[in-house]
Amino acid sequence: MSQCPVCKSNSLGFEVIPGSKVLDSIINLFDDLRLPRPKVLDYSLLKCSECELIFSNPMKAGSDEFYSWICNSHYYYPPERWEWGALIELIKEKNKVVLDVGCGSGIFLEKLTKHGISGVGIDSNLGSVLECRSKGLTAECLPINLLGTLGNGSKFDVITLFHVLEHLEDPRESIASLWAHVKSGGLLAISIPLSPMFFEEDWWDPLNRPPHHLTRWNLKALNALATFLGAKAEFVIEPCNGLIQRVASTMQLKHSMPHITGSAFNRKLRLIFRLIVRPISTVKTLLHQLQRDNSPQGVVGNSVLVLLKKL
Repeated sequence: MSQCPVCKSNSLGFEVIPGSKVLDSIINLFDDLRLPRPKVLDYSLLKCSECELIFSNPMKAGSDEFYSWICNSHYYYPPERWEWGALIELIKEKNKVVLDVGCGSGIFLEKLTKHGISGVGIDSNLGSVLECRSKGLTAECLPINLLGTLGNGSKFDVITLFHVLEHLEDPRESIASLWAHVKSGGLLAISIPLSPMFFEEDWWDPLNRPPHHLTRWNLKALNALATFLGAKAEFVIEPCNGLIQRVASTMQLKHSMPHITGSAFNRKLRLIFRLIVRPISTVKTLLHQLQRDNSPQGVVGNSVLVLLKKL
């Protein structure tokens, strides 16, 4: 039994995760990764009895070696996130200075620049920071706890974390540290996978397990985090894909299938063929998606944008 890193309630373990299985699964997913493989610990997953946060044991993030290795894959950084546009719509008409925590290769910072918004990035991966600088962007290689060294009082109108929270070893204290650097009337915007994602029950996702993701968040756990800060959370949830699209995507991930290309007619034929040749797996996946649609949470997407306004 262990304490939840957010609400400090008791938690129980439910899955053992061998480090070798994580590495094998990542290589199967990202076929452009090369040797040598980094070292990865063996982990387990626990679930909080109160806020239902799922978290790793130990709460130990991937090493610099691990992230340098995985960032070498051209599949790793997504070219677009729905949350970027949603947030820019909220802030583009105002004179804001934005800090992007975990800025990666700087795609969001570039979007800010195109909308005339000032942006600064920090990231713990030096290679990502150097890539940002090569694009003329302002970025520093800093952990969250050294944010005060940026100067100018290190207060920002908006601080963003796009798919960063789930990587943090001490999410409660890290977010509290960032909260201290949000100006009065400012905004802390956190984008994160919303568990359970539609494929969680059918596909053993190595990226949604440690050392990559240390936590899996639901709305209850996110509200517990907001309560700790003395804030109220506003949620913008990603639109959900249709039933058939979710089944097809899950089957593709589950069976390591390549993307379907060609004309619309050929894509439909190939999709039907894929589903027919694996009838048991298809039916099982379909039932899981129907259960998801009928759950109390309703039909929701795979991620959520959490907005915390500082009074």
